[in-house]
Amino acid sequence: MDEAYQKALTYINTRGRGEHPAGLDTMRELCRRLGDPQRGCSFIHVAGTNGKGSITAMLAQVFSAAGYKTGRYISPYVTQFQERISVDGVQVSKQQVVRLADAVREAAGGLNPSFFEVLTAMAFLHFQQQGCDIVCLETGLGGRLDATNVIDCPVCSVLTLIGMDHEDLLGHSIEKIAAEKCGIIKPDGTVVCYPLQREEALGVIFEKAAQMNASVVLPAAGAANVLESTLTGNTVELDGVPYTVPLGGRHQAYNLLTALSVLDVAARAGFPTSRRDRQQGLAAVRFPARLEVLKRHPLVLLDGAHNEDGATSLREALALLPAGTRLVGVAGMLRDKEYSRCMALLAPLFSRLFLTAPDNPRALPAQELCAAAAPYCPGCEAVPGPARLAVERALAETGPDDVLVLFGSLYLAGEVRPLFLK
Repeated sequence: MDEAYQKALTYINTRGRGEHPAGLDTMRELCRRLGDPQRGCSFIHVAGTNGKGSITAMLAQVFSAAGYKTGRYISPYVTQFQERISVDGVQVSKQQVVRLADAVREAAGGLNPSFFEVLTAMAFLHFQQQGCDIVCLETGLGGRLDATNVIDCPVCSVLTLIGMDHEDLLGHSIEKIAAEKCGIIKPDGTVVCYPLQREEALGVIFEKAAQMNASVVLPAAGAANVLESTLTGNTVELDGVPYTVPLGGRHQAYNLLTALSVLDVAARAGFPTSRRDRQQGLAAVRFPARLEVLKRHPLVLLDGAHNEDGATSLREALALLPAGTRLVGVAGMLRDKEYSRCMALLAPLFSRLFLTAPDNPRALPAQELCAAAAPYCPGCEAVPGPARLAVERALAETGPDDVLVLFGSLYLAGEVRPLFLK
């Protein structure tokens, strides 16, 4: 099976990837040949720059707690490929990956679908075969031309915090990026927005919704009382009811408020969830590389922050540590990310910062990242070679009362996380 699984991964990973498609015709035709499996499911469709994974994790857990067979599709994965597609928290098996990839390859003759089109078609097919009641569907890039956008009107569209990322493909302003993300808004549908959405993005969202005769739900940030916000979780009170999610950082309180608003929309559309379902589901959320605690003594935190908004959220979360806490860091970033701005925000917090390069063709060399960090952190050092070496150097300089923070890329997270899980 391992050989067949590796062959399936080779087929998937050798499809064209990274480019922004000119349209959805190939994806629509591929789905048609597969029997349009996406039409057999109800979807929560989630786009945005930051928070997509966290919000889909919250929603999926609540729907599962309520007894719905719930699919979840995320991008990218952290540790292993199978994380991308799951049903009720159970990742797609290697055998299922082989069968799904074979089915898509057979249907795709003459089409030459991209990596993400193949992957999304596999997910649609899996959710149909598993008889999912509802699917939490995360876009991969943008929204308007994303392979996931072949679905009909979803139960709810969701726009998480929109910021600057993938500018070369989506545009060099918040307005242009928002316009691409708003492509998931469907005629007569409903879209829920992150409470602290930027004004530039909100203008585009309301304009697009008006064109589509769609309803916009914008939760009031002040509607929820944040009872507690720490590095390991948030408790929010809404309408007198407390909800706790074990995801750290204040931004997760607002992601939680977004998720609760989506659940209200879904309830009106025929997917009700009780107070107990919501509380139990949210309390059970686990999501790697989102201020994840990998070790307690010393405290080791892993965060996938890789753009300005992510870096800002991580900076605000680290401010929750006791005054005087000494921070040691390991960072690695991709060349096409806002590495200079991220270093300006985060490098000043660290006494020692070890820079590495994720195992990815787009990785920024450790020396270049170190040069970006050096003006803000005199204690920075480039560690060429596998990320493991940078982690070993950092651990050697982390005392029992210090905090080690690993950040900069989900690809880096995928490399270093197994070192601690062992």
